[in-house]
Amino acid sequence: VNAESMLGNLYGSNKGWVGQDTARMLYWLTRAADHGSLWAMAYLGHHYYQGTNGLPKDEVKAVNYWRQAASHGYPSALVSMGWAHMTGIGGVPIDFAQAFVLNSKGAEGGDREGYNNLGWQYENGKGITQSVRLALENYRKAAELGSVEAKERYDKLAQRLNSQQSEANPEQRRVQMVIAELGYFTPK
Repeated sequence: VNAESMLGNLYGSNKGWVGQDTARMLYWLTRAADHGSLWAMAYLGHHYYQGTNGLPKDEVKAVNYWRQAASHGYPSALVSMGWAHMTGIGGVPIDFAQAFVLNSKGAEGGDREGYNNLGWQYENGKGITQSVRLALENYRKAAELGSVEAKERYDKLAQRLNSQQSEANPEQRRVQMVIAELGYFTPK
């Protein structure tokens, strides 16, 4: 299964001793997915969602692959299904509470986009009670794992909160203390 996944990746990436070949990539990755490779399922889902590596954009196929891998707890597939519930792609019903559950499980598995999605959900109160502190914490975790988007969201939210300083608002002062406690950082 690992060899099938590796061959599929090689044919899809145009790196190494083989040239890019979409048909062979699809053959080997489909075999790997059929043999239980969660990575291959998530990878195929990603490329069908994006319409990359010579595959046509097909959100229904993407969701089917993600759903298979997510059912086995694969972190990136859990987050992809969370995204599907946030956006309604591939015919998945929009359900922010379900998205929160899936993004949380993916984040617990170390997926940076899971933390980024959780930050957005907390910031906007979608599927969970709104919490600026938890939004900032999740954006920070995602940024520390290398998410440029999460770092930008963290900075933008922190800047917006700092510009809204209000001594009359105890909640605002508490949020500012959280920002100071979390601090600005440079992701590794």
